[in-house]
Amino acid sequence: MNETGNFIRGLRWHIGDLDGTADRIANLLNDNKINHIITTNMEILSMAFKNKELRELCTNADMHIPDGIGAVRLLKKLGFSKTQRIPGIELCLEALKKMPEGTKIYLFGAREGVAIKALEKLSARFLQLTFAGWHEGFGYEGNKLVEEINNSGAQVLLVALGVPKQELWIAKNKCNLNNIRVAIGVGGSFDVWAGDVNRAPRFFQKTNLEWAWRILSQPARLPKFLKTLAGFLPIYLRAK
Repeated sequence: MNETGNFIRGLRWHIGDLDGTADRIANLLNDNKINHIITTNMEILSMAFKNKELRELCTNADMHIPDGIGAVRLLKKLGFSKTQRIPGIELCLEALKKMPEGTKIYLFGAREGVAIKALEKLSARFLQLTFAGWHEGFGYEGNKLVEEINNSGAQVLLVALGVPKQELWIAKNKCNLNNIRVAIGVGGSFDVWAGDVNRAPRFFQKTNLEWAWRILSQPARLPKFLKTLAGFLPIYLRAK
């Protein structure tokens, strides 16, 4: 084992299938504390090795879900042979489906107008849940948003600020989120749930090639992807 491998192994990974993982997240509503869940991919792992604050955040997170084929292959290399990829966007929907009637959800993040559209679509889909509030991904400095979330009584917080902003915001504020039991960074999921962005076709999803679809449909993403890949490959090669 080495420093890289020790760091990866030291994270609180949940290894399982989609259904069982969603069950576990729904059961966290019974906890008496907030649980910070990270859907972990090669982007956040490569950032963590360059940023001490993010690295400590990852170490302290309550649960890591392998979201992304890079994370899956890294874990398998380190001996987690049963690792499955669990896309965060699917996991959130499955977990919401399993949550008990009356559970309160708060949406925070995304561009102007997206969060409310996502909330409307989700509330029509999950009739047993209460969508207690939303806030767009700007103008959230200070304590006002934390107070708003607390006043809503929400138990589940979905944050769509992108990596690593969403993880850093949750980590910074989780001690003051009085009622939240589950907090998850969901990246661009609000855009998909709102109907503004289409998810990759099923072929790309099933073959773990969603990253390729994003680049094909949005070529401007290519430089960022190559930068992430360049940061992740040394981690993968060093890990043992």
